[in-house]
Amino acid sequence: MFMIVFLLGTVALLAGGQEVCPEPCNCDCEESMSCVDCSGRGLTELPVFADMNIEILDLSDNMFTTIPAELGQFRRLHYLDMSANAITELPEDALNGMSSLSILILSQNNISNWADIHPNRLLLPAGNLKELRLAKNRFTSFSSNDESLVLTSLSLRYLDLSECSISKVSGQAVIQGLRSLEHLKLTGNPIESISDMQSTSLKKLELNNCKLSTLQPTVFSGLKALKEINLARNYRLSLVLPNEIGHVQSASLRKINLSHCNMDSIDLQGFPNLITAIIRENMVRQLGRESFNGTLLLEHLDLSSNSINSVHPEAFRLLKHLKTLDLSFNMISRVDGKLFKNNDLLTHINLSRNYISRFSRIAADSLVYLNMSWCEILTIDWDALGAMGELIELDLSNNLISDIPDTIASGTLQTLDLSMCRLSTLRNTTLSGLPELTRINLSGNRFTTPFRVEFFDRNPYLSEIWLGDNPWRCDCRSDDFFQFFQYLTDPPGRIGDRKNLQCNAPEDFFGASWEAACRSVWYPYETMGNAERIWTWLMVSILSFFGVCCLISSIRKFISTRKKLNAEREQAENLQELREIARENRVRLQQDAPQNAPDARESRPPCYEDAIQLPKLDAASFASLDELLMRGKRKKRRRHRRSSGTDAKDDDDDEEERIQLRQRSRTRSEDVLSRRIDNTSSGPSAVVQSIYERPTSNRVVTDAEVMIHTSGRRRSGSVTQEDRDREEDEELHYHSIDILSLHHQPSSASGQSGPMRESALATPRASSSQSGPITPIENFTAHSHSPYAKRKVKPLQHLNPNGSIEEITDFADRKTSPYAKRRNPLLSSFRKLPPLPDRSPPPIPGTVRTSNINLVENYFQPADQHRLLDELDDYAVIPMQINLPPAGTNDPQPSTSRTQPMLLQQADLMDDPRPNISDSSETTSSVSIEIIQPSELRK
Repeated sequence: MFMIVFLLGTVALLAGGQEVCPEPCNCDCEESMSCVDCSGRGLTELPVFADMNIEILDLSDNMFTTIPAELGQFRRLHYLDMSANAITELPEDALNGMSSLSILILSQNNISNWADIHPNRLLLPAGNLKELRLAKNRFTSFSSNDESLVLTSLSLRYLDLSECSISKVSGQAVIQGLRSLEHLKLTGNPIESISDMQSTSLKKLELNNCKLSTLQPTVFSGLKALKEINLARNYRLSLVLPNEIGHVQSASLRKINLSHCNMDSIDLQGFPNLITAIIRENMVRQLGRESFNGTLLLEHLDLSSNSINSVHPEAFRLLKHLKTLDLSFNMISRVDGKLFKNNDLLTHINLSRNYISRFSRIAADSLVYLNMSWCEILTIDWDALGAMGELIELDLSNNLISDIPDTIASGTLQTLDLSMCRLSTLRNTTLSGLPELTRINLSGNRFTTPFRVEFFDRNPYLSEIWLGDNPWRCDCRSDDFFQFFQYLTDPPGRIGDRKNLQCNAPEDFFGASWEAACRSVWYPYETMGNAERIWTWLMVSILSFFGVCCLISSIRKFISTRKKLNAEREQAENLQELREIARENRVRLQQDAPQNAPDARESRPPCYEDAIQLPKLDAASFASLDELLMRGKRKKRRRHRRSSGTDAKDDDDDEEERIQLRQRSRTRSEDVLSRRIDNTSSGPSAVVQSIYERPTSNRVVTDAEVMIHTSGRRRSGSVTQEDRDREEDEELHYHSIDILSLHHQPSSASGQSGPMRESALATPRASSSQSGPITPIENFTAHSHSPYAKRKVKPLQHLNPNGSIEEITDFADRKTSPYAKRRNPLLSSFRKLPPLPDRSPPPIPGTVRTSNINLVENYFQPADQHRLLDELDDYAVIPMQINLPPAGTNDPQPSTSRTQPMLLQQADLMDDPRPNISDSSETTSSVSIEIIQPSELRK
């Protein structure tokens, strides 16, 4: 029950310790102790702990100047590390309350004087303190001259004052205040002398790496319990005073380390109970008969790395308890056979790295291990192992041994190392005297012929053989070779370095292992035959071929993919570049367009009177691109149908294509017409203005409907000067609608079609109610004098109301006018045209003639007369001037023009008062229709 309660309490304490870890610290618990690591945080004050059950606290590498007084509340604290801080002094009550503290580390601080830490009272509150470390502080002395400066502690066992710059240790009572001190470490201090010290508890004293030169004979006499002392690396140390015969004495000393002290002799007579002496790496040159007098209990002696060149045959005769002897790395050339005769407990001898050329008989009845490697041994005596009745391991590696005597024998030898020698042969009796042999190393020699199995018949316990790094000659046909290989490899296997069994000859097998070189000979049934080998090679070749094909196809696909990607990328770059160029050109054109834009008056189409005088072009020159393309398609289609014998649908397809072409032609261009004003002196009724309108109905236009298009201004009879000026300005403006052309039929056809048109369009002549004579405008009779006879449009001429043409020269500023740079000779042809008469000829009395309106689709291609009335809505009415005679005048006036004005009777106008519906938005403009006489068409 008590154990259960104790375990539960421990778990609760652990849980509590983990939960109260302060913020800047790290809490890692090991086993059953609660620990807090606050090292390296730069702390100057102790963090706040909620729980005081901390057992291990690390405050090293901070900025504390003293031990925090709050640590007295940690009743369970037994480990405190305050090293690497800025502590210079400690109050005498610094450890109050730390009754459980067992380890205190104050190393690497700035404590320089013992008085600053109150050594006689500082450690008293810590009743369980076992270890105090004050290394790497700035103490300069360690003495007992002042009792108040003597470090006092009843429980301290380990005191570390290494590397503290202490140069002198004086006073017998320097450590008497430490009643339980067992280990004092003064390593790395520049101590030159040390006085007698008194202590009944000190067991180990470390004075290595100091500057000690001579020691007083009684320096260790007061240390009654001293067991071990380390005086290594005191390079001028001597245990004997120059002028005195006495030696440094210590009756209780068991182990001494005098290595690296440059000692040339062995002076251990003052340590009668010494068991271990380490005197390596000194300058001892010889071992005499009295070298070890007074050290009869010596068991372990290390004299390695000295300069010993001779050893007296009775040097070790008194060392009856000697067990291990190390004489390696010396200059010994010969070992006497009776050197170790009296050492009945000697088990290990190390004679390696000497210059022993001959391995002779050595008497050592208890010897178990003998190391004579790297000794340049050339020969081995036949009875070299005869006096070593307990020898188990012999190391003769790295010597110059070339032969092993047949009579070498040892009934106890189990391990023999002959590696890296010069052995080349092994006979059947070589190992016969070693019946207990279990491991032999023959690697790195000069063996060429494998051994026979019979050579190892006397070694039944042989389980490990090392044969690598030998120049073996692999004769696979040899039965001995195969049997020896089976002996080595048969389970459980005796070869220790099977991978290193390689052939050196013949050349075909150089570097190959024994098994690989001779497998086809040793295991013929396990190898493949010729047929199997052929099939194997065939399959491998096929697979390789397919693999190469797949690789090539993959590479090609990869290359094609890369090319495609590059092409697409290049195309995208080219398109982007073309877009940039087009954008730049568009911007440049937009910038240059206002400067190079032609004047609107230079691109106007010719007037109607000049357009009708243009020579008729052939269909090929006037055909549009669609018509030419359709014509080529029709020809191809006809040739195809003729070849296939299907000509029935030729006419229907041609008619359908002609209708489609006509519909497209109607939407692409507009008729070229003009308006002119005839200012005659006949009266106000002669003022007529021409406009352009699209027909919106399919009705046939007759003479009775002509007057419907007259403007409101004519009906009112008043024309203002502003309207006249606007009309004069509009003489130079050209309107364009769908192309319309007059169908001028020849005289042969006019007789047939003329009556039909006359019957359809003729109406009785009506007398006009308007006053004033009607004077028709005469057209030009000389076509050759027109500037448009050669398809040259001259938009810089002015047509007067009387029919004459004059050049426009009335610009206000010739330099800024768009016509200022025109060449005058190009306009001279218009001055040669004959003027039109100012007044129209009188009408012929008693004659009533009906005018026909000829509406055609194409000027250069006659329209279909049967579809004229049905498609009247698709064509425009040609607007011309109509001169009405004054009221009361019934006599017709003769006309010399090819046109006859149409006269409307007042009665007819009253009977059919329907207005003409047109697309024109102007309601105040006048419209006149020119009546083309059939006689004129016949001409």
